[in-house]
Amino acid sequence: MPLRFGRGATVFSNQSNNLASGTEFYGIRHLQPSGFNSTKTPSVLTSRGEEDPNATPDYSASGYNSVKGRMLNGFPTPNLSDKICVVVGTVRDHTTGPSNSYDPVFWEFGAFNTDHLYVDFLLSLPWFTTMGNTPNSTTDRDILTNQIYNAGMYVIRDGFQPPINKNCELNYQFDYSDSWDGATDIIDWRHNGANDAILQGTNLGWQNWTAPWEGVIDLNSAAYMECTTTFMSTATTATIEWVGQRTGTGSRYIQDARAGSGTWLLTNYQGYELNWNAQLQANGSVWGVPNFPQQRHWGMLTANSSANRSNFYYADNFGFYGNVVSGTCNATLPKIGAGLRIGARYTNSSIWSGQFAMYRIWSDELSDTQAQICAKHEQGRLGLTPAP
Repeated sequence: MPLRFGRGATVFSNQSNNLASGTEFYGIRHLQPSGFNSTKTPSVLTSRGEEDPNATPDYSASGYNSVKGRMLNGFPTPNLSDKICVVVGTVRDHTTGPSNSYDPVFWEFGAFNTDHLYVDFLLSLPWFTTMGNTPNSTTDRDILTNQIYNAGMYVIRDGFQPPINKNCELNYQFDYSDSWDGATDIIDWRHNGANDAILQGTNLGWQNWTAPWEGVIDLNSAAYMECTTTFMSTATTATIEWVGQRTGTGSRYIQDARAGSGTWLLTNYQGYELNWNAQLQANGSVWGVPNFPQQRHWGMLTANSSANRSNFYYADNFGFYGNVVSGTCNATLPKIGAGLRIGARYTNSSIWSGQFAMYRIWSDELSDTQAQICAKHEQGRLGLTPAP
């Protein structure tokens, strides 16, 4: 099942180092148990626990009634070393511990960016060793990461980025106390991330998808994000990733980089529900989700100008649909530059008429397997609906 992280786990099994008492991580849980106040207004950035501390969590199997969470560390923001990651599982499902224990269990690792060491670390997990599950690879980090996600584990790293060893250039998470402080500052949550943005226009304040799901920023056709830095001006590859939902009608922008060196990404334009510079054009009916922008969804666009290739990956509460549409890619498509607008045209019009829960830009073209990992990493923002 998809996992999330957050306060509330008062009992857990620590498998390495000093996670229980150190300043790196504590109070991580997978799913929000019943008994927690999931609609309580979050606190600001410097205070990270939004749930009711007096609530009594129910950690039984039937008690997990929502996907929700936070990580609390020893500092105001999770500006952790980009070398650290933590694999999270449950005692029952991922160790040889008591079969009736739903307590979280953690394994910390300090060389995330070194591929062969990360692979060795994953292969050393009890799920492969003492529990006897066969690894799908002994060399490929992405295949192994995807396998442990399929087994119900989750990887936490700096800024809550997916466990992909590629260069993420911008990482926003609109959970109010995360990337967004509820005012006008949009904070890049990467380790030492500097690509912040300013929220322009009318700020609705922190919003909630139907409780108890993650908090979102609601642009509501009245506000958009303007990046304050210049990046990826000469990029030849890129990946854009978001979790969002569009409301209303008319052509609305996901992003527009024409104030810099890039191009436009638009919904409901020229007869297509998604249109990226007329080079990748998509309608959800192709993969069975008509009018997909109106659904709460995860989307990923990849671009490679050298290969003249672009791809669109899609997921929603029914799961990951894969690479649903492909297109071409000219030299402009992967570029960003200065003045990126997220949720608006570069002239500040045609503003996104719905919500975003997360927004990322990578300077690499992510692979099919990496896209699948990212979708599973964000599944908790979409909800859980059994496939028909």
